[in-house]
Amino acid sequence: MNKKLLALYLFAAMSALAASAVQAQSANQAQARAYYFAAEDAFTNGSLKDALGALKKAEELRGKTDARFLALEVKILAGLKRFAEAKTKIDEFFAYDADSGLQREVAPLLLEIDKGLAASAKKAFTDGLREVKAKNFTKARQFYEAGCAGGNASACNNLGVLYVNGQGVAKNNARANELYEKACDGGNVNGCNNLAIRYHNGRSVERNYTRAAELYEKACDRGYVTSCSNLALLYRDGNGVAQDGGRAFELFQTACDSNNQNACFSAGSMYETGTGVAKDPARAREVYQAACNDKKVVGCVGLGHLSQSGEGMPKDYSAAHQYYTQACDGGNAHGCNDLANLYRDGLGVNRDIEVARILYDKACKDRFSAACEEVKKLDQNDG
Repeated sequence: MNKKLLALYLFAAMSALAASAVQAQSANQAQARAYYFAAEDAFTNGSLKDALGALKKAEELRGKTDARFLALEVKILAGLKRFAEAKTKIDEFFAYDADSGLQREVAPLLLEIDKGLAASAKKAFTDGLREVKAKNFTKARQFYEAGCAGGNASACNNLGVLYVNGQGVAKNNARANELYEKACDGGNVNGCNNLAIRYHNGRSVERNYTRAAELYEKACDRGYVTSCSNLALLYRDGNGVAQDGGRAFELFQTACDSNNQNACFSAGSMYETGTGVAKDPARAREVYQAACNDKKVVGCVGLGHLSQSGEGMPKDYSAAHQYYTQACDGGNAHGCNDLANLYRDGLGVNRDIEVARILYDKACKDRFSAACEEVKKLDQNDG
């Protein structure tokens, strides 16, 4: 008898608990609806923060979300310009099988969110540039990370540069390569060129001329003339592509026409030295002369070489001196170096080691390595 009474007692207690739980759940659902309606009203009245708070409370009481809740949350977040969060929520929304009316209501926000993300990413990129200029590399990294995450390809490229240089972050070449790839895929030609250089020179990746050529071509086709010049080197030497001197010259000339002075020199040098094409000093002179006349002073350096060697034009050290001076005065370190050689050796001028030293030093400061070696030699001789 006691067992039966105990069983009846337990059943009654459990029934009471269940009824209480149902009542509590019902109360929660009622409150959740009230908060949802409050969220709708607040959104309509433009009180977006209040709307978001009420909606979160409604979700908490319900213990779950659904397409209707997510639709309202996307609207609120877009209104608050919290586009990254809005993007996450709108993706969640479209994972639900919402009715077509609700989908039409939310669909226009896709473009608004994408535009907002792009604008935020662009601002982050601009902020990153400002911090780099101020040498605040840690802050620059943070801005570039935000910009890259938001889809700004330029921010991805510049973040890669920070990883290569170890500025504001530990050096990480593998991460830099990933970022250059992402930048390139996003349409940033600097990213394509930077990654191509890595493959070209085998920096932190296995050297792959074919991959380098693909990336250079991609950037060159988009008008990035540095990549055109770099691609020309591969065609000239037959690395990663079939050797094609004509194609190499064409690419060098394209870059030269866009004021890439190294390309101007390389175009003439092909014919001066017979690299990739038949040697033709007269043709080299034409290329160098055109560049020099167009104030691309590296062409004047080439004319100085021909004047000094007597190939393609009469041998004339005085003319070489004139061309090298023109190039050096125009800011070309190669021209300063070659002018220094004339003073060092007394070719066409009185031998003057001090003038040579000044010119070598000028070229060295402009990172012309041969000039730096000459400065060292002169210093050793003084010692």
